[in-house]
Amino acid sequence: MRRLIVVILTLAVASSSVAAEPRVERLAKLAEVWSFVRFAHPWLMYKEIDWDAPLVHAIPNVRAAKNDEEFANAIGAMLAELHDPATRVAKTATHHQPEKSQLPFTRWEGDDVLVVNLGPFVDRGDYDAVYQGGAAVSRDVAKAKNVVIDLRLQAPDEEEAIPYYLDSWRGLTDKSLPAPAARTTYYSGWKPADGGSSGGYNDGLLLRTHRNVEPAGPTAPRRIVFVINARSPLSPTMVALWLSGRAAIVATSAIGTGADASTSEVTLPGGWTARVRVAELVAPPVTPDVTTTDDAAISRAVELARCKEEDDQCGGGRFARRAAFTGTAEAAAPTPAVPRSRVDDRYAAMSYPDLPYRLLAAFRLWSTIDRFYPYKELIGDWNAVLREFIPRFEDAKNADEYATAILEMAAHIEDGHTTISGGPVANLLGVATLPIEVRAVEGQYVVTGNFGKMPADVSVGDVVVSIDGEPLATRVARLRKLVTASTDTARLDRNLSYSLRGAKDSSAAVELRVADGTTRTTTIARIPLTAIDYPAAASYRLLDSNVGYADLRRLKVSEVDAMFDAFAKTKAIIFDMRGYPKGTAWSIAPRINTRGAKFGARFQRPQFTGDAMSSGLTGGYWFQQPLPVNDKPKYTGKTVMLIDDRAISQSEHSGLFFEAANGTTFIGTNSAGTNGDVTSMILPGAIRINFTGHDVRHIDGAQLQRVGLVPAVRVEPTIKGIREGKDEVLDRAIRYINELPR
Repeated sequence: MRRLIVVILTLAVASSSVAAEPRVERLAKLAEVWSFVRFAHPWLMYKEIDWDAPLVHAIPNVRAAKNDEEFANAIGAMLAELHDPATRVAKTATHHQPEKSQLPFTRWEGDDVLVVNLGPFVDRGDYDAVYQGGAAVSRDVAKAKNVVIDLRLQAPDEEEAIPYYLDSWRGLTDKSLPAPAARTTYYSGWKPADGGSSGGYNDGLLLRTHRNVEPAGPTAPRRIVFVINARSPLSPTMVALWLSGRAAIVATSAIGTGADASTSEVTLPGGWTARVRVAELVAPPVTPDVTTTDDAAISRAVELARCKEEDDQCGGGRFARRAAFTGTAEAAAPTPAVPRSRVDDRYAAMSYPDLPYRLLAAFRLWSTIDRFYPYKELIGDWNAVLREFIPRFEDAKNADEYATAILEMAAHIEDGHTTISGGPVANLLGVATLPIEVRAVEGQYVVTGNFGKMPADVSVGDVVVSIDGEPLATRVARLRKLVTASTDTARLDRNLSYSLRGAKDSSAAVELRVADGTTRTTTIARIPLTAIDYPAAASYRLLDSNVGYADLRRLKVSEVDAMFDAFAKTKAIIFDMRGYPKGTAWSIAPRINTRGAKFGARFQRPQFTGDAMSSGLTGGYWFQQPLPVNDKPKYTGKTVMLIDDRAISQSEHSGLFFEAANGTTFIGTNSAGTNGDVTSMILPGAIRINFTGHDVRHIDGAQLQRVGLVPAVRVEPTIKGIREGKDEVLDRAIRYINELPR
């Protein structure tokens, strides 16, 4: 633990202006782009792509960048490692809108070919003319025997506009044609990187259907020819018409592998943007029917539109009907995509990673919480936390400083489920603990119990003054940066618990102040964390006042029915939930559900698709959790639950169930304010971070996180009561029950 003091003091001096440093800002923007690709790009779901490596390669270049262009080039080099032409860095285009007389939106070649200059108008940003021309196109298409649609583009940032306009047109076919679906990533919460979770979190690839290409009437153009270049996107309408044999493609270059992509952008400084593939069409490969030059493209398209299928100029039956596209998996066989579970590399051998991998750790931590922590709005400015800690991860000089940076960054989440283990973390936090429970009581740190056997020379009610000569208050304050929780009370008591820890097989000199005010120091051997357990005691018993008492820390599911049998004639049951239960809420709740409640809690988790990531909208998957039911007799007496900050997660969920079932009264102090099935991430060095994955609330929607179950009757232990062997919270609950009207 003394080594930790040095680490903390070394790292405590941080500049308050780091967010203003260009290097830090660029690294933060790098994290944003890398994170966006990490979750939005569909290839990462089904291809063998190591997305860590491009980041590791980019970090030195980003740190060395002297201006916006060098930074953009570094981002571009990282994206280029995907080998996806649709994902790239581009300079934001400046449009020079042409005069309308220079280029008409539509024109006729003779009386049989309608030419629509959609691409050139979109390319120049003349959206008013495109929008207004849409009505004219629909009108003229109905009269046209043949249609040529020019989709050529020069500016890469206008690719998304083409499908928007073209796919809204009607009348290009005389029968309904299935359009190809779009494939995008899908996340419903964050699947744990290590171990399981009760949250049901899942991810995969989503096939988003596109509406069919529909007729506007009984007739349609005999022939449609699309003119494209390397910048032209493959519109679903265009692909559907081509696959059906109703259209041909004249190209001035090969169709790019990024033509099937929908992209979203991340803004970079200096007028640059990072464009990222977020969806792609699922269809057989599209190939040009004719390849020619830019100058000859329109005239060749007009010829192709007018020719007869048997003519050589049509390519020997170029318009012969192709196999009908049905949108089925078989039709998409050339481009299969089976999603695979994402497994982040643990880099287990890196107890002290090189700088790029340390920043990878910071970026993983930031991006996972940024997208998947359900209470992110409670953190505050999470982006500012990233900027604060980038220099900390850069400057970490050894494994301890690296682990300390992770602990302190994660502590900003302020979530009672946020625990960190693995790698060098154990060296800092300890792997063994003193076998005593110490809690904050009336502003002092008091021994309130023990785990197993109470050490000699220690009594319940003693005040811990120092450990190994360090004042306990100092020790607790130091650990506050490293150990987090959802409320101040829970964080203090958790820090007290961690303050008792140390190395394996170690002992500690503990200074105690006893009841008469004198102090003494005793040496106490630590026990492994795995040996922590409650002392043996009955899980339930009948109190003298005709009240049942059940210790939910000890009560097993197999004992629930016997407990209700024993308490059948009592006027009340006190459920002691000042600790962690053994999964009994699902058996107890139906036995006390006198309200006939159907649901016990509300859940929500972040849920999004890759093609919606940049929309700025927030959303999630939410549901009401049903209360379990059974046909066993219901207990109709009063129920009370004893709570304090040791009631966390499943403990609090038990309270939600009981509250919904019969309005159970809470007595004591607020619970820990932490609920929602735990999930996890892995950082380099095999460091595991657990965090809450679900937003869980009272059934009426009231917030639980950072609030906890709120007692109707508030009562706290006193040092005097503890020393006298009293359980003042239990005593107050008995008095409350006895004061109830009969």
